[in-house]
Amino acid sequence: MIWGVRPLGSGKATRKRWVLAHAVAIAAVVWNSGASAQDAGRGAHLFEKFCTGCHYHPDQDKHWVGPSLHGVVGRQSAGSTFWAYSSAMKRSNWVWTEENLDRWLKNPQAMVPGNKMEFIGISVPEYRADIIAFLKAASK
Repeated sequence: MIWGVRPLGSGKATRKRWVLAHAVAIAAVVWNSGASAQDAGRGAHLFEKFCTGCHYHPDQDKHWVGPSLHGVVGRQSAGSTFWAYSSAMKRSNWVWTEENLDRWLKNPQAMVPGNKMEFIGISVPEYRADIIAFLKAASK
């Protein structure tokens, strides 16, 4: 034994157990790194990438091409003073819950056909969750 590490031995069964143990450990690390809880920090980066072409940072209660996202979680759909909502969006009658934000970010046209948002959506659930966490944190 060198530095507290036992040699593998020469048998095939010992090597197989060693390989299996390390494969399980690597799989656990990979699984946990991708399956994290909502990450507002990563959401800030994703917001910059996907949303700032039309929206101000949500800590600023200002409209731009799209409406202000300040305090969007819990707000009525088409419920800000934004002047350019589509008639489809004005007819929508729901609250921006985390679930509705997730559906919207996944595919805005599927959720409200005929809305003006020219955005294809975000297919990765973790990205959507991170953006929602960021919107909640930045609006406080």
